[in-house]
Amino acid sequence: MNNISKENASRYFTAGELASMFGISKQSLLYYDKIHLLSPDFISPNGYRHYSITQYLDLEIIVNLRSLDIPINDIQTYLQNRSQEQLEEIFRKKDQTCQEIIRENERIRNSLSIITDKLNDERKELRNQVFIRSFPARYIKINQLTTKDNGKDRIVLFARASHKTLHNRCLLEKQQGWIIRREDFFSGHCSNESTGFFFFLTGPVTKHEKLFLHNDNAAADNPAADKSAPLVKQLRQKNITIAALPESLYCEMTFDGTFYDEVDTISKKILVQLEKYKLQPVGDVYVLPVRNHWFTKDHRQYVTKIFFQVTS
Repeated sequence: MNNISKENASRYFTAGELASMFGISKQSLLYYDKIHLLSPDFISPNGYRHYSITQYLDLEIIVNLRSLDIPINDIQTYLQNRSQEQLEEIFRKKDQTCQEIIRENERIRNSLSIITDKLNDERKELRNQVFIRSFPARYIKINQLTTKDNGKDRIVLFARASHKTLHNRCLLEKQQGWIIRREDFFSGHCSNESTGFFFFLTGPVTKHEKLFLHNDNAAADNPAADKSAPLVKQLRQKNITIAALPESLYCEMTFDGTFYDEVDTISKKILVQLEKYKLQPVGDVYVLPVRNHWFTKDHRQYVTKIFFQVTS
């Protein structure tokens, strides 16, 4: 149609006219032509693109569906096979996508709320004092380490475990730390060699986690207990333990500095308080970073928390 008369050409819309009517750019029309979504009826010898009334109506559909963020592929398919049923299916799919986005944004908002509450609570904590507090039963997932795991191995294991445990959640949302043997902690010259790292399990313990706890506790009471449950076997192969921190009294201390720098000083301070109240430490010592590299580059501004069970 390159030989169309000037009179007939006046019945068509130029790219500029069409773009102006719909509030889009001429570049958008060029893009639609490139992907074969909407091509001009003809291009005149001077390079002007001309669109017919039919293409005007198609563009009306394209622009309005794009305003609903309908994917171009779906629009392209619809233009070739139009019906009320097809249009309703497009809207149903988009509504489902919107619901998924809403759920994901609600998840993010919930994570932000949890993190903010945690940061506010930690800001209020008194530091450099020893407290004896009662806590309800809590559950933790422990990734056990061995003496063969060097520094790099431990970082790799921690990173992998964090990714799997958090399930795409922010690391700040869940409390995670590492475990020190009680004897090492109170030795006066702590080696700082952790036996594992742990994550608090939030919310109710799942059926699978209860299964592991049941089998793990049964194994402790009965060496002949069946350890063949698939989850238990899988967790044991990966050196993972689900452990219950019982309802009990716990010694807790939040202090300025890193565990590495302050451990021998604070262990002595804690021993004095335990002797004063005639309490004995039970089990391992759990270490939690409160303020770390997320909040400062100066390790002298770090804040650390430790806790462990005590009994009279």
